[in-house]
Amino acid sequence: METQKRRNEALEMRLAGKSNLEIAAYFGVDPGTASRYVTQALKAIPQENAEEVLRQELQRLDRMWLGIWKDAINGQDFKIDRALAIMDRRAKYLGLDNFVQPDNSQDARAALASFLGDVKKQVNGESADEDEDLEDGTDEDEEDDWDNEEAD
Repeated sequence: METQKRRNEALEMRLAGKSNLEIAAYFGVDPGTASRYVTQALKAIPQENAEEVLRQELQRLDRMWLGIWKDAINGQDFKIDRALAIMDRRAKYLGLDNFVQPDNSQDARAALASFLGDVKKQVNGESADEDEDLEDGTDEDEEDDWDNEEAD
């Protein structure tokens, strides 16, 4: 029970804006342990409360961002570094670092081919719903043209 109490207290301190270093000093542990306290306390709370913690952390980052933004865009190296650190932390909280672009290339190609086929039919005055193509990809008129050429 003592461990859970420490975790909850560490989380409360974190929500109050304390750093892992400050939390570690308070408990007399290393910063990694303090970070684990907070992480484990977050895992132990219901999802809706975790979402509230995330919302609060994002708001805190936004306030910090606003406080340094002007100096960062005016070229102050330290403020640029802090702005990048805030952006990095925000991306981690939102899971942006883990984003994987889905490969929809086959679906896109199939949709594009279908669309282009419909456009060609419309240009040629055919109904887009009609499917006059034969299995080999030619239509009946093209086969007639071939037959006429072979007869010549």
